[in-house]
Amino acid sequence: MSSSASSDKQLELVKVSRIYVPARKDNYPIAVAIYEPPPTAQSSASALPPPAVIINSATGCHRRFYDSFARYLAGELGCPTITWDYRGVGDSGSDRLRELSAVTIQDHWATRDQPAVTAHLHDLYPDREMVLFGNSVGCHIAPMNPERDLISRYIFVAGNNAYWRHHYQTWVTWFFPAGVEAFSFGRGYFPASIVKLCDDIPLGAARDWARWTHNSIYCTIEPHIKKVYDSFHPGTKEKPGAAIHVAFTDDELINKKTPTPIDAFGSWTALMTNAGVELMFLDPSAATDTGRAVGHLGFFRKHCRKGWDALAPFILDGKRPMFEEKPATATATAAAAFKPIKAKL
Repeated sequence: MSSSASSDKQLELVKVSRIYVPARKDNYPIAVAIYEPPPTAQSSASALPPPAVIINSATGCHRRFYDSFARYLAGELGCPTITWDYRGVGDSGSDRLRELSAVTIQDHWATRDQPAVTAHLHDLYPDREMVLFGNSVGCHIAPMNPERDLISRYIFVAGNNAYWRHHYQTWVTWFFPAGVEAFSFGRGYFPASIVKLCDDIPLGAARDWARWTHNSIYCTIEPHIKKVYDSFHPGTKEKPGAAIHVAFTDDELINKKTPTPIDAFGSWTALMTNAGVELMFLDPSAATDTGRAVGHLGFFRKHCRKGWDALAPFILDGKRPMFEEKPATATATAAAAFKPIKAKL
């Protein structure tokens, strides 16, 4: 049997369970999918079993988008993996958006839904380390997780600072807060699909997002969020963890006309002042040989298998990723040099 056929067989043997997990505080049902590795899945090089993985989605992005990647983690690396839908997205109530108008990123997605999913995965696999993948807003909410001490390693993918000056359409983004109110008027939710941003999302979540785009320190304009960002140390004092941030030069959301496009990612990385996150700003060829784009979401598509394999050492054992490509011209030092300027509204 060829290695490709063997790999496909492993993915077919992954067992997927779809259930609902009660959120913290109010027991709201959060839709999750749990990917259980087959008995023959690859093991970590260490004496420990492969870690369990939680995937935090991008804004308004259904958990099904991450299915191929989750199957790879479970089937190829032996990592039990959980994907989930934010409240008001996908199977977590996208058909009830009018009722969920008060749902916010900071209070619901970050501190009610996220910790419930994290704790559930830990309860299922208490003998394993936990690794968190965040994509876009899935990165932003990770430091706010009340259960973050359960996480050993973090991999942030395309965790951009959505401040309007970093966006490829600067003035369109400047008017984003007004646009949210205009498009939401009479609906009770933000119809993001109309403007082709993402799936429709709760109005409160859209207002968080819109407000933060007018501040260069993004979500940390909220004092309580700045506090948790400042105190964010991956892992625990007893067992320090690690965090990396991977982004790509062809990300369609960033302003490439500036001298340092990396600032869209470095300026968010820099908000975690004590976390020691390494930013890797890479050419798409680091993740795929197909010539296809990686962009903001594409890393989780099948054509980026090369990038998945490069990350495997970090996922399994915390070792440096093996990207076969030199980082793009700017480096992580740009993040440290970033000087935030609070917008005046």
